[in-house]
Amino acid sequence: MLRKLVKYDLKYSFKLFLMVHGIYLLICILLRLLVMNQLDFSKPEEVLVPPITLILILEIFLLSAVSLTTSLLIALRFYRNLFSREGYLTWTLPASSSEHLLAKFCSGYLIAAADIAFIAAGILILATGSNVAEAYRQIAPDINDALGTSLSVYATRLFLFSLLFTFTTVIQIYFCIALGQLFQGHRVLFAIAFYFLTGLIVQVLTTVLALASGFFSDQAACLASGFSMGAAMDSIYLMTGALSIVLAAAEYIAAHYIMKRKINLI
Repeated sequence: MLRKLVKYDLKYSFKLFLMVHGIYLLICILLRLLVMNQLDFSKPEEVLVPPITLILILEIFLLSAVSLTTSLLIALRFYRNLFSREGYLTWTLPASSSEHLLAKFCSGYLIAAADIAFIAAGILILATGSNVAEAYRQIAPDINDALGTSLSVYATRLFLFSLLFTFTTVIQIYFCIALGQLFQGHRVLFAIAFYFLTGLIVQVLTTVLALASGFFSDQAACLASGFSMGAAMDSIYLMTGALSIVLAAAEYIAAHYIMKRKINLI
């Protein structure tokens, strides 16, 4: 049953997910062919800044739109399938609340991980032209010194870290929706409020933990003595990731309890 639930969720999300990310990759390809490949990095800075700035702004907009669409796709599937009128049919299936939540977690994680892979592919399309590679060779030593490793190695580590910890975002979405559905009449509003609140809590707890452990003072001293920025960022990622895992475990348990004991269908 678990496999069937996951398969059904993925089938439900496939068309919209593929359409959105296909458009994203197509735009990246067009930007590569029409803009990036035409740049001559030997030209003066005032000539290069406008097109590069335009590309960065457009890419940030695209990344935000694609990521938001993916999050909404995961959230809407969870809400509609379990807490709307559709839930009356869903809960008649021979599956427990644990299986429903686990199925949603598996399908949500696969969708979120695929989103990260597509985003990384789009960035690679933009940044792997021969002219970009030639320009990078000139500044590679400075970037390697700052990161403590090559940019490709650091980017790969960041990509794997994102894949590894993206499940915490999926669980956070499910927890906030499950908590929000307890407030009949304002479910969506409370779910959104809880989402931003839990994100704020993670940031606050991370900062408090860093201050209590003397992390910032230690990093400042290390940076002054030539410590790499990459190592400092890795420490921040690991600290945030560890805290997110603890909170994700608590959120998963809480979401399961709500689905088992406090279910409230429309």
